[in-house]
Amino acid sequence: MTKSVCLHAAFLRSPRENPWTWGLDPEDSAYPYGDQASRAHAECYGPLAFDPVLDRDGRMRGSANLYAHLSFSFCPLLLAWLERAHPETYRRILEADRASAARLGHGNALAQPYVAAPLPGLTLRDKRTVLRWGGSDFSRRFGRPAEGLWLPGLAADEETLEAVIAEGFRFTVLPARLAARLRIVGGGEADWKEVRPETCNPTRPYRWLSRRSPGAELAVFFPHERLGAALASAEALRDGETLWRAVKARFLPDDSTQLVHAVQPGELFGLELPGSAAVLGQALRNLEADGLPATNYAAFLDHFPPPQEFELAPAVRTSVRPAPAELPIPQAPAPVPLEPAWRAGLRQALRGFAEELDGFFSERLGSGLGDPWEARDACAELLGDPSVRKADELLSRRSLRHLKPSESRAALRLLEMQKRRLLMLAEAGHDSRDISDGEPLQALKNACRAAELAAALGRDLTEGLRARLAACPGEKTDAAQLWSREVQPAAVDAARAAAHFALLGHLGVGEAPRPGPRPGERFTWTRGALRRESRPLPGGRDPSWSWQSLSVRDAESRETLEASVCVHQLERLDLAAWVLPAAEEPAGLAAAFAAAPAEEFRAELCRRFGQAFFTLDALIGQERLQVLRWLMPDPSGSRTRKAFLRDWAAAVGRLRRGEDPGGEGLLELLPGGREAGVLPDQLPWAALARGAVQAALEDFLASGMRPDLDLALRRFSAAERAGLHLDLFALRSRLLVWLDGPAAGADPAERDLARALAEKLGLSPSLFPPTEACPR
Repeated sequence: MTKSVCLHAAFLRSPRENPWTWGLDPEDSAYPYGDQASRAHAECYGPLAFDPVLDRDGRMRGSANLYAHLSFSFCPLLLAWLERAHPETYRRILEADRASAARLGHGNALAQPYVAAPLPGLTLRDKRTVLRWGGSDFSRRFGRPAEGLWLPGLAADEETLEAVIAEGFRFTVLPARLAARLRIVGGGEADWKEVRPETCNPTRPYRWLSRRSPGAELAVFFPHERLGAALASAEALRDGETLWRAVKARFLPDDSTQLVHAVQPGELFGLELPGSAAVLGQALRNLEADGLPATNYAAFLDHFPPPQEFELAPAVRTSVRPAPAELPIPQAPAPVPLEPAWRAGLRQALRGFAEELDGFFSERLGSGLGDPWEARDACAELLGDPSVRKADELLSRRSLRHLKPSESRAALRLLEMQKRRLLMLAEAGHDSRDISDGEPLQALKNACRAAELAAALGRDLTEGLRARLAACPGEKTDAAQLWSREVQPAAVDAARAAAHFALLGHLGVGEAPRPGPRPGERFTWTRGALRRESRPLPGGRDPSWSWQSLSVRDAESRETLEASVCVHQLERLDLAAWVLPAAEEPAGLAAAFAAAPAEEFRAELCRRFGQAFFTLDALIGQERLQVLRWLMPDPSGSRTRKAFLRDWAAAVGRLRRGEDPGGEGLLELLPGGREAGVLPDQLPWAALARGAVQAALEDFLASGMRPDLDLALRRFSAAERAGLHLDLFALRSRLLVWLDGPAAGADPAERDLARALAEKLGLSPSLFPPTEACPR
């Protein structure tokens, strides 16, 4: 190993899950995808796992797993989402680490702290928690302890590095500007020499020695700044040959052992620079053919231990955190502002709120679980398995006495409050342009959720938080306005979840009830009897009402809400839902609905049940947008469009209730969308039609039967003719996974059938040798 290459991709983006529902809310900027996480998968995470290998005609004849040749690290929250939403990509990431470990003796994956906040801005207690959570999550997923750690923002101080060493990490990556002095390993005080960033040799590792624990050390790599800048500017990513030459140019012209390495946010490759994932793949193949194989940091350390050690620059040795509010802050000349006033104000407000949460947490949890901060650290084991059994085991081990069920629920709420607090501080640390951008908004949502959890346990901190936020003006809006307009309306409790399920059921597009949650799902429900009546009136009005019983289960609090929900639809978009204690349908309501004008019946419901009711705004996540697409009046007054959307929504309801599990009805209707004046990708619940195509492919790959192939081809053709946007990359990748695995033992006839589907998807015929060459 004389000369080697290591390119590190740090995937930092959190999927921004709703703190109340644990799902993803719609983001218009991600069109045609529903949210930015899905878009990032389609353009970045997925293509890196399935880098297309093309034949002479430009058709896919295979795929390469680029993660097996990259050093990489993932935000733990992002990996959790990939595991649920895109298991094939998640599996390829884990496989890449195993493959690199088999090839190099060490896996390519590095750990990341649980949150993406720069660690110098956190307290030592928070540093320890996010490092332990990140390390525990890594070990559970990759099946090995993490050797290396990626530090968010490449930011570190002495306290941070001490904490990294204490958690057992072997190495990290830092910018050379943090180094002040160098000396030969084992040298004396007189051997120290001052150093500038440009004079550091980035082709070798360095050693940092702990002053707190003599003998403890951390290997540190200083990346090539110029190569990193060329990548970030896209200068080096024009094509594979350009990147190949840019990497080769960084090697020194001698025979010394050298590592050329650069670091970039992983989202650069494909999401921020379209097509750059393929450029990266071509460059890695060219470098390997040129005798410059990809390695990783841990493998290089085995062959080339650090020959020099360094000291941190004095300016970064100690964390810089705001002084406690009760202490006088020394007056100094005002520095040149490096960030907008709103950002500093938001951080200060949320740090003050975090201190209040910490005081309440320590006071309440310490009485039952001993050291509350050790209990918070131990929550790492619940991140991968939040089941009731696992939570009970954790509380049983740490409790000072037997806890009542109500005390156990309170303890879990306090621990969830701390999780939201950590995520709040992490999102507030991003360098956003305005307070209304995604990261600050997500920070405020996590703050609101933490405040709700504290209030549910008897400590109302909301007013104090709102007062702090009032001093955070943004360029477009201020924090207090954002709180009222977007944060509080996003909150979901069991009553709103009941209204959500009832409104969808009333409209006929609700899913069948499920007794238990899917992974990453908070609210589930079961339903009793549903009574629904409608009364057509002149002018196209069609008022309706329903009464139904619901049991809503909250996976976070372990509580169940038993309720009856009355829904009244006065106009297309005018729906009201009263969530009431479970009871039988009141006598006389059906007769009143049949006899009274619609407006008078609404007034009667308000007299009986009160003026507080839910509207369509109660619908959660993507569902509100889909219902609005369906019910929004058409300015043209087209009856054809209205009839088509009515039939489409009915087909959606049949699919979701399990009456048409394959979604055949949707695909039969799909070609009529354009004739009705609705673009296929703008149809409500269009994702269900895409899912029906994917499901048909999965059915064929599982059975290998001709009827399932015919169904898959028919569905694909229907979507193609209608112009529905399909994720062809996902379909091709799924078939390639089958060809790399189960297809090896498939019957020749089954492979022949798969060839027809592959040709339809644009895969290369070279994937299918003649039938007689297939194993029988």
